[in-house]
Amino acid sequence: MKVTEHFKERLKERFGYEIDTLLLDFKNRKNEMIMLNKNSMELDWFPYLKNSFKKHPNSVLILIENLNLCIVSERKVLKTCYEIN
Repeated sequence: MKVTEHFKERLKERFGYEIDTLLLDFKNRKNEMIMLNKNSMELDWFPYLKNSFKKHPNSVLILIENLNLCIVSERKVLKTCYEIN
C-alpha cells in the first residue's frame, strides 16, 4: 500500500498520528473496519460520506468508527483522511 505526502500531512494535522502508528492500528482493528465504495449498501448508514465520492469517484472509503477516522484510498494508495462524526 502506498501513501501520499498529502495523506501523511493530514493524518498528523487532524489526528496527531504518524503513519507507523496508523498501520499498527490497521492490524489491531482489522475486524472493526468498514470498507465502502460508491455502490455500498452500508453507505446509507453514513449519508454524509456520499459527497466524498464526488471528489474521488473511484475511491474506497475505509472507516474506523471508534477512531472517528475515514481514509480515502484509490488503487491501493492512501490519498487523504478526515474525521467522521
